[in-house]
This record gives sequence, structure tokens and C-alpha cells, in this order.
Amino acid sequence: MSEKQLENVSFDFIRYANCWEDPRMLLQTFGDSKGHGVISIASAGDNSFSLLTLDPKYVVALDISAVQLYLVELKKLAISKLSYEEFLQFMGFKEASNRVQVFDKLKSELSLKTKAYWEANREVIAKGVIFEGKFEKFFLYFRKKVLPFIHSQKRVEELLRPKSAEEQERFFHDKWNSWRWRKMYPLVFNKHIFGKYARDPEFMKHVETTVPEFIKNVAVKHYSSVYCFDNPFLRFFLTGSFQNFLPHYVQPENYKVIQNRIDRLTLFEGLIEDGLADFKDATRFNLSNIFEYMDVPLFQSVADKLISQSGDKAIFAYWNLMIDRSIAGHFPERVENNRELSKSLSEQDHGYFYKSFNVDYKL
Repeated sequence: MSEKQLENVSFDFIRYANCWEDPRMLLQTFGDSKGHGVISIASAGDNSFSLLTLDPKYVVALDISAVQLYLVELKKLAISKLSYEEFLQFMGFKEASNRVQVFDKLKSELSLKTKAYWEANREVIAKGVIFEGKFEKFFLYFRKKVLPFIHSQKRVEELLRPKSAEEQERFFHDKWNSWRWRKMYPLVFNKHIFGKYARDPEFMKHVETTVPEFIKNVAVKHYSSVYCFDNPFLRFFLTGSFQNFLPHYVQPENYKVIQNRIDRLTLFEGLIEDGLADFKDATRFNLSNIFEYMDVPLFQSVADKLISQSGDKAIFAYWNLMIDRSIAGHFPERVENNRELSKSLSEQDHGYFYKSFNVDYKL
């Protein structure tokens, strides 16, 4: 984002309590990363934790929001100190009544600023951190105040029940895609409401497409496909929890691996350009959808620095939501897009609301 945009965005609250980008895309893109340095946009930290399963030399969870990093630091400490079941309860994946007491046992090992933030927001911990981001609260509001006027919980369960591809497509068009469901998009997902209550108006500044129509079209494609059955993001959106479809980093087979490697994860507050200066040997980059917030000149400047200051044979992974940005498209002599892999991963992405997932290789 430009400096002017940054001045207009508030960073004094949790914007995302969970990562809403599919970590499987990153894991398949980077593969075995033993010995490699990774820079990962932090957000809520989930995907940065997941990248530890690739056995990298280090993972830098980078963000311009100090509060998001306070969240990641709390999760990191909890992973290092708590058993699997204790972590699920502490974060909110499972019911618990002792979250604040657990925090009081952990807090002495937090940095001073992080400790002060969570001391002032103990009620967030008590409620379960994973429900308390701005984005999550928008989803929960939708489920409680909007969805009941469109579909019953029984119909939601029917949508998510595994079926054949033909059965799912027929169910969607015959029972789910009602006039009420279609009418909901311009009312709830218009640029003003979605920008103000789910994301931020500044994040939508460069969006020129019709937001409700875009979100409706990508939803139709996903809801009518078999890919929606095991989608944790969709479960949260429609049911209010992840149920048994836990994010990758808290799946039991991954938690212990991440716990054993948690010391390899460090936090960095600043822009991606700042992180490049401190971690010159990084070759794996989870760039989230940061280019979405940039005009073309700024995007070109940042992309040029990524190419120039990254390690040999670097891999850049990033999403496009409603704005097309391509490193390879602007620097074809220096970067090559893996079109086949990008297309294949985009089709199976649990983050179905993204327009595309991009894999670029530094030449």
C-alpha cells in the first residue's frame, strides 16, 4: 500500500483472526523447502505456521500491523507450550472456560507490547480468539442475521453433505440458488458494506469490478462443486465454526511437527521491502494478496525489489482477488509464471473467492 493509504487504515484491532487463504496452495507450490528461507505475509499466522511443515531453514511472518503480529506471537507461544487439546480449547476451536487462566500462565513469556495488548483485551481471549477478528465477526453476523432468512440450517447441512458432482450441481441449482440467495449479494456484498464491515475501504480502492457480481459468480462455481464439502472456510462462513474441518496448522498430524519447529519462526513488523533487506537469502515468498492494495507503479516497484533482492531461483506465490497483478506479466525476462500449476491449484483452492492463485519462478 502507498504511504497515503496506510495513513487512512486503522491497525489498532485484529482484522483477521484466521488466515483465509488455502495453505495447501503454498505447500504444493514450495514443496520440500529444507534449507530454504521463507518470507510469509503473517495475517493471523496460520499459513506461516503451516510452512514450517516443509522443513525450511526459517520462516519470517511479516506484517505491517503490529496487532496482527501480537496475535501471531500469542499463537506461537501457545503452540510451543500447550498440548494439542489445550491449544484447540485456548484458541476457540473447542469449548473452554479457562482461557484467561491459561493466558495468565503464558503471558510472562510474551514481549512487553504483546503482553500489554492482550492484558487490555482479555475478553477477546475469553471468547475464543479465532472468532474475534473483524472479518470473522462479519461472517458470524451474516450467519446469524442474514442466512436464516434465506436457508435453514438443515439446508446448509445438505449443501455440505458429500454427493456426486452431478447431485451437487443439481442441488445447488434446484434448492440453494434461490431468488433470496441471489438477492442477498447486492445487499450484503456491495463495495461499501463489504469494504467497511469486512475488510477496509482503502483495501477496495483499486477495485473496479462490480463486487457483488464477482462474489456471486465465484460462489456459484464453488458451491455447485464437490470441492465445497471439505472446505474449512466455507464451513466457518455457513455454520459459525470449522467443525471437524480444521485449518491445516491445527490438524493433529501437523501440530506436533510445527511445535517441534516453532523456534524457526520469527516475526517482522514492516513492509515486504523492509523484510527483503534483512533476509537476503530468502527464496520462498508467500505474498498473500498484497498486490491487491497497490496501484500499478507501486506494484511494479515492489515486484522489482522482490526479484532483485531475493535469493537464486526464488518462488513467488500470491493471490489475486478482484484485481489482476502479475509479476511475470510485468517482468517476463526475469520471472516465469508456471501457468499449468497456477491453473490447477486455482481450481482446487478452498479460498474460492479469489480470482486466481499465481506461481512465479525467478529466472
